[in-house]
Amino acid sequence: DRGLQQAPEKVNPVDQLKKVNDILDKEVPALNKAGKLDEAKAAYEKAIREAEKVSKQDIEKAKLELAEVQKKLKTETNVEEKTRLKEKERELFSVSRIKDAAYGNMALWYYRQGKAEDGNTKLLQAAGIDEATAKKHSKLAPEDLQKLGETGLQLQNVTIFDDIHFQRQMKRIEDANGAPPDAYFVLHDKVRAFN
Repeated sequence: DRGLQQAPEKVNPVDQLKKVNDILDKEVPALNKAGKLDEAKAAYEKAIREAEKVSKQDIEKAKLELAEVQKKLKTETNVEEKTRLKEKERELFSVSRIKDAAYGNMALWYYRQGKAEDGNTKLLQAAGIDEATAKKHSKLAPEDLQKLGETGLQLQNVTIFDDIHFQRQMKRIEDANGAPPDAYFVLHDKVRAFN
């Protein structure tokens, strides 16, 4: 029956993380190095599709488990157990940020090419904004930021703008060629102040 939609495929978040990491860490760099930018773009899009398969529930579960692991790490004295907990912490953190990684890496790729609006679109999508709205407000002008606030952009949920590793990359790009718009840093500061 055409009226029935299939339930989304249930995936193992750790397996998806490995798929996304393989694409971002192996496939994309090889394509970029070979100058195959259209294929690199397709690989980034594939990474995003794979990351999107991880459910919000699995991401929230990873965040809760991460908090528990970090709590245990503070008091653990057994070296072997501490090592195991550190590995689990890295894995849970990565699962909790899988969509940030996929969208964020593609955004950085666009910024490095001087395509700020395309990069902004991917950043806004990482923040949970649908693609059409993200494209509409990709200039990140003051009125765009106001409209995004009206769409329900919840700053406490915008983890990519509060990620120190992503921020470092953005700063490097800014220092190299100034591609990221000032509005990105304004939004970043708002998220940091809110969180």
